[in-house]
Amino acid sequence: MILIADASALIALVSCNGLEFLHTLFSDMYVPRSVYDEVCVEGKPFYAELRDFLPPHCIEVDASAFVITDYSLGRGELEQCHSTNTSVPTFFW
Repeated sequence: MILIADASALIALVSCNGLEFLHTLFSDMYVPRSVYDEVCVEGKPFYAELRDFLPPHCIEVDASAFVITDYSLGRGELEQCHSTNTSVPTFFW
């Protein structure tokens, strides 16, 4: 199964030392670049751990074709929704 991770889930996992479980649970993990940019800001909680863990999983997402109808979604959530085009079971978290 593929995981496409969002900032809140990553922060929750790193806060309880659970990032390594992702490799056990998922065959592939992708993190939209905007999510990386959101959590890897110097001074934010756990930024150093996430900065070291996330780079191999980062993907660029072209969100220019989005039509936003839910203004409560941030850029990370939007890119997360748009980042897969596969028939493989995918878990958005």
